[in-house]
Amino acid sequence: MTPGWREDGTAGRFLFAALLLTLICLAAGAQPSHRWTLYGGGDGADGAAGLAVSASGTLVVAVSREAEAEVLSLSPYGRILSASPSGSGGGFSAVVADAGARLWLVGWTDSPAFPYGLAGDSLPGGGDAFFLLLPPVLPPTSVTVLGGEGRDEATCFAVSPQETQYLCGRTTSFSGIATPNAVFTQYRGAGDGFVAAYGNGSRRWSSYLGGGAGDEIRAACTGPDGSLYVSGNTSSDDFPCEGGADTCKNGGVDAFLARFSGEGQLLWSTFFGGDGDESVERLAWDGDGLILLGDTNSSDLPTPGGYDPGHNGGRDLFVARWSPAGRLLWCSYFGGPGDETAADLLVEAPGVLRALATTNSTTLPSWIEPIGPGGMEDLLLCLFNETGVPLEGQRLGGSGSDRARAVGRDPRGRFFIAFDTQSTDWPRAYGGNHHFTAGWDYAVVGLWEGWAPDLFELGLYWRSQGMPLAPDLSGDGAVDEWDALELWRRWHK
Repeated sequence: MTPGWREDGTAGRFLFAALLLTLICLAAGAQPSHRWTLYGGGDGADGAAGLAVSASGTLVVAVSREAEAEVLSLSPYGRILSASPSGSGGGFSAVVADAGARLWLVGWTDSPAFPYGLAGDSLPGGGDAFFLLLPPVLPPTSVTVLGGEGRDEATCFAVSPQETQYLCGRTTSFSGIATPNAVFTQYRGAGDGFVAAYGNGSRRWSSYLGGGAGDEIRAACTGPDGSLYVSGNTSSDDFPCEGGADTCKNGGVDAFLARFSGEGQLLWSTFFGGDGDESVERLAWDGDGLILLGDTNSSDLPTPGGYDPGHNGGRDLFVARWSPAGRLLWCSYFGGPGDETAADLLVEAPGVLRALATTNSTTLPSWIEPIGPGGMEDLLLCLFNETGVPLEGQRLGGSGSDRARAVGRDPRGRFFIAFDTQSTDWPRAYGGNHHFTAGWDYAVVGLWEGWAPDLFELGLYWRSQGMPLAPDLSGDGAVDEWDALELWRRWHK
């Protein structure tokens, strides 16, 4: 008999007590709460690179470890289902879910022995960009690589409704990147951005995008007509701005935004910035236009129609809406007296935006009770409406440093956050990986609303895995209904 499930009526009493607690909790109302924490890592520097939710509800987390990159599959309750190391140098940038909930892995590799379907002599340079479609069971059988004689790193990826795949990033290669039909066929120096379009297993076109100084593409998305929108950072005064709202560089490092047609023509591009430095992190299509998320230390960022038009101190987040024609519709700062750095963005529904960031501000608007003791750097999860008005915010963190990387959401409204941590005291760390190891660890948390079904499913899941229903939370040396009820109480207090 599986521990925690007995023939003496224990399960029945547990179900009755859980139902009673459900009625009490429903009457009192509830907010999203923290369900579980998973730690992972060795004695060196480990970190999360991306997270997405598959169509089956499985979480896929890309991890950059000191020795090699790794892909993890997790259950919604934080149990590791599989782990697939890359077996080579390089790293992962993101896990991207397309409109059909297929998952794509994006990154770069330094090794000709990269195992995901590459021939041993396939890498032309000292670091090449790749993307691959993740199958239900790792490892994948094939991978698409782009590279020249220099270093090429993929940073973002998008799939159009017409099934064109777009790989974007930064490169120092003089050759091997642009196709003859590209709008920009020449490398201009100090690192350029690149855009590459693929369909039916082959490259359709690819182009450089940059000026004489350093440039990189950091974010990409597609519109319903197949247009590709890209955004990133530029230090180039001569970045190619054609038909954009702002054709002059504003400060040290500006953001840029550009639109390509499905055939690779540059339709428009624009600078976006103030007197300081901007850094772009995410770009998303929300059904009507573009949402751009980044951070800035500029005091004069353009903020037409913004909820918060003024800089708050240090680095602030910025959230901006753009029209498909390249017009800035509104932009708002969000931050406290310290630093906020952007990490990820979800469009939950038209007009509902969820942003993930890292903060070290001592005072910051937070409308939901914080999770964890808080420390030097914490996670920040914020909800905005379609005009950039903040609706709620929640701070999450242990007593050390926690740096946000990615957030995912499943069809049931459950949130999962991947991050890097030096905190040893994250609450609700259950399962086989429930302790901080050393240096920097990667970590994942589950966060959602829910009542009896969550606990029932967790009990059934643990039972199917041959695990107790709950840890011995009461400390009486036995795993029984009292531990299940204590777990319930902690989840819903």
